[in-house]
Amino acid sequence: MRGRAGRQGVPGASHFNVSLEDYLWRVFGDRNKGFLMDQWRDDEAVQMPFLAKLIENAQKKVEAHNFDARKHVLEYDDIMNVQREVIYRERRKILEGTDLRETLLGYLHQSVDEATLLYLSDTVPAEEWDRAGLIENLGQLFPLMNYVSAEDIATLDKNEVLEKLHEAAEQAYTDKEAEVGEEEMRDLERRIAQRVIDQGWVAHLSDMDYLREGIGLRGYGQTDPLVAYKKEALELFERMQGGIQGDITRQLFLTQAGGMQNDSMFQMFGGNDSIDEDTLRQIIAQMTAQAGITDENGEYLGGDEDDEAIGGIPGYAPAPMGRPQRVPVGAMAGQQAMPPEVGSLLAAAANAAQEKASTTDFSNALPDEPCPCGSGKPFKRCHRNR
Repeated sequence: MRGRAGRQGVPGASHFNVSLEDYLWRVFGDRNKGFLMDQWRDDEAVQMPFLAKLIENAQKKVEAHNFDARKHVLEYDDIMNVQREVIYRERRKILEGTDLRETLLGYLHQSVDEATLLYLSDTVPAEEWDRAGLIENLGQLFPLMNYVSAEDIATLDKNEVLEKLHEAAEQAYTDKEAEVGEEEMRDLERRIAQRVIDQGWVAHLSDMDYLREGIGLRGYGQTDPLVAYKKEALELFERMQGGIQGDITRQLFLTQAGGMQNDSMFQMFGGNDSIDEDTLRQIIAQMTAQAGITDENGEYLGGDEDDEAIGGIPGYAPAPMGRPQRVPVGAMAGQQAMPPEVGSLLAAAANAAQEKASTTDFSNALPDEPCPCGSGKPFKRCHRNR
């Protein structure tokens, strides 16, 4: 034995037995020396320096193969790692409470520059510039029409248009800050930015996984898969960043004062951008029934008998038969957004449910029985550990 702990004598040595029929030997061994196996019996032990050298060479090939495989994976992982560092650096600023005013203003100015280059292209004569389209496009990010109209920039050149739009963006941000309050605005900036970045990053990870799965097929087209992966990963990342910047700006101007205060609703929906109508109806019915919210006639809101009332909310169109309709929360201009009546009802139901849970006695509840809070879940999976 090699180890002789606590005993006297020579250290000893280890003896390894290797089969020439081993998988690694057959894959990485010297195939030209296969005739040697025909000269020995299956149960015969062979000891010769020449054979030991062949085995050593095979082991080196195995190590080189494994190293190349790890290096190949690392080259792909490095691309994601660089993107991860960029995103986490932005998230760290938010979590540390950094003032994001200048950052978000930079996003707004960048959106103005990009839209202006798109609608007022140098390749198109000034008489054919789509100034109305420019105003409409930027109006989806912030209330530009309150400050500038298409007629105001009808006779201006590109530089003058840019200057006027940047001034309008600054003024819109200042007015929003005055409406909400400076302290509330700083908190609103951080919360919206963190939510949008997290959503965008999760979606980007799914896109990157999808890209990684099929990128190896590019080799059949005489294209280096790694080069193609780097190029398309960068395009996806830049697209994600552009989407994040636009969504942060859009949601910041769409959110009303106090609109982000209901953390329970945000936790319930998990930060999702949209919910379908059927799910929305179920949530309303369950939460209002649990909370005991009734209308002026004393009837519970949100039940089956109240479906017509829910569908009759102004601005809320029921989904047609078949595929459920997607109802975006905080949707873009021109899309169907969740009506404020529904949001108020959900918020009231959430607050009432919290108050009811805080006054409920859980001392006599059994683990497998329904939770006394009325959620319908077993007590062990609801309020047992709270």
